[in-house]
Amino acid sequence: VTVNNSLDPFKFHVYGKNLIMFDHGELRAADYPLIMATEVPVLFSETKYREVHVGHLHKEMLNEYRGIKVRYLPSIAPSSQWEKTSGYLHQRCAQGLVWSKDGGLVAINQVNR
Repeated sequence: VTVNNSLDPFKFHVYGKNLIMFDHGELRAADYPLIMATEVPVLFSETKYREVHVGHLHKEMLNEYRGIKVRYLPSIAPSSQWEKTSGYLHQRCAQGLVWSKDGGLVAINQVNR
């Protein structure tokens, strides 16, 4: 396991033909594809499958912008008091995404709490 704990606001990982960008998720979802293409243009051009993974909302959600998926990942963490009083409840679960080096995302394994 390699942990990237740099102060860069965006993290990028290439796995075969896959480019995955990570961010906390406070930006507009539609902005992420252009940020990806601008920040790592060579990696962008060398990959076929591109996704952005964010977690800010603590719920599962998927949008696609010009072929680039922006995936909001669910959280296994229990709701905080602030989330409860604000009405932001979510189904607690964790997901493991399985990638093929040549074929993109091939499976999602989910564990519910």
